[in-house]
Order: sequence, then structure tokens, then C-alpha cells
Amino acid sequence: MDCRAIAQAFRSAAVLSNNADFNDDAVVDLARARVRLRSRAGKPPSESHTKELADINLLLDKGHSVEAQSRLGKLISEARNEPVTLAQARLALSLALEMHGQHQESLAAIATYETAEGRANLPPDLALRLRVQISVTLNYRGDHPKAIALLQAALRELPEEDNAAAGPIYAAIARVYRTINEYSIARDNSRRALDCYRQSGHWRGLAEAYFGVAFADQHEGQFESALENFAQALKLIGDHPATFLLGKIYSNMAGSCFFLKRPHEGVDYLQKAIGYYECTQHKGLAAIGYNNLGINLILLGRWDAAQEAVGTRARRSHRI
Repeated sequence: MDCRAIAQAFRSAAVLSNNADFNDDAVVDLARARVRLRSRAGKPPSESHTKELADINLLLDKGHSVEAQSRLGKLISEARNEPVTLAQARLALSLALEMHGQHQESLAAIATYETAEGRANLPPDLALRLRVQISVTLNYRGDHPKAIALLQAALRELPEEDNAAAGPIYAAIARVYRTINEYSIARDNSRRALDCYRQSGHWRGLAEAYFGVAFADQHEGQFESALENFAQALKLIGDHPATFLLGKIYSNMAGSCFFLKRPHEGVDYLQKAIGYYECTQHKGLAAIGYNNLGINLILLGRWDAAQEAVGTRARRSHRI
């Protein structure tokens, strides 16, 4: 079981892309869209649309990204005269597509907000989240310099007294540097994100920042430190609904245990990871978990259990 292979699995779950209900509304004529954004004052978010967005974001937390995409298509169509709701829905669609490795479509969903003009009528926190997500999609499409440049520009434009708001930017910079295997720089930025999120108390931001630190530790061979930081992320998640993130954390903890030659712990972590992935719409990651579980069981001499795990992996892969 190779840690880089695990990381690649998380960056590209494209095995499920054929199941994605990507709506054509996500692909826009940028010039026309920006004219519409400028020309209308728009309505405030409706109560029903606000509730629907909250439900969709919960689906994303639980890893039900295909269902989220389907519901977002309808919401985007209905919210054309609600600029804030429309931007939030397109952001959620971009995140859902990213989870399936559909980075071109993920960028297309929010490309109209790339310029300051396109974000002019949005609340500052939403405008910043869109800038961060645009940078993340550019990174995964291979344009790392532009992604870093956009994130650094966003940092410079933040008021000095608003340091807590910089958390998502530092976290995104860390993701870019992880993508290009600059793990030391990535760790530094994840720690900066931690400092920012501690000011706001944002549980998800804190958990993902600890995950970033742990991931960097793992890829630099600091496996004990990685386990400690993954454990911190788990504590911060607590009872929050974060099924997909929990699967990622436990799977990576198993990776660290593999290199520490602790297969018993690795089996426990993989079983937990698989349990979470099986509750999501990312069955490809569950299949990878079964494969890695089989490897650990072989190391323990549990041949029958290993054969069963690998067989389950084959059946899951066949269904994808």
C-alpha cells in the first residue's frame, strides 16, 4: 500500500464521473453572465432556497455528491434572480464536481466569478470562498503558478485586522504545494491556517488544517507525527456529519501504520474508512480500502479474510 497512491485516489475519484448528473447550467457564457450580474440588483435569498442549500451542503459533508449535483441543477435554475443564492449554489456544484475529479467542470461552474466585477454584488466572505475555490480548481488542472498567484493576491487584499478570514486561503495554498510535492511548504501553510481557524473556532477548517499537517508529515516519513495530527482532526470532527472526510482520515492513518509495520492498527483504521466510504457515493474509494485491507490481512497471515476483502474489492470495482 503506497501513501502516494492513496493521495492520488483522493485527488482523482474520476471513476465515478460517469454517474455525475452535471447540469449544463453550470457552463456559462462568461460575458453574458457578467452583464446579467451587473445589471440586476437581484432578490435576497428566499427561505426555501436557503434551506435547500443547507440540505445540499449536508449531502456533500456525507459524501452524497451525486445527489447534491442533481438537486443543485434545479436550484441554480430557480435562483437566477437571487445573486447570493446563485453564487452559493454554483460554489456547492464546483465542490461536488471536484470530489469526482471533474476539475474542468468544477471551474466552469464558478468561472463567472473569477473577476472582481463578477463578485461585486456578493458578501465579502462568499466572494473570498469563490476566489479560493477557483484557485483550487486551477491547481488541479495543472495551473499551479496561477493558483498561487490568485491566493497570494487574495491574502494581500484582506484587511490586516481580519487575520481569521485568511484560514481558507492558507489551507488552499497548502493544497497547491501538496499537489507539487512541496510538503514542507505545504505544512507551513497548513499551520498558518490552523492559527487562523483557532481565532474563529471553525471546526471544519481546524480539522482540514490538521489533516493537511498530517498529510505533509506522512509524505516526509514522519509517520508518528502524522498519526497524532490525524487524531487531532478526528477529535475536532467529533459528532459532526463529515463522512467523506472521516473516510479520508482513517484511510491515511492506515497508510502511516503500514510504514510503521503495525498492520493490526492498519486493519482497524481501514475497516473504519471502508465503513464511512460505503455510506457515501464514492464506492471507488471503498474498493481501494478493501484492496488495502487485504494487503494488511496478508501481513497478519489471515489468508481467508484477505481473500474475502480482495474479492469484495473486485465486486465493488465491477459495479463502478
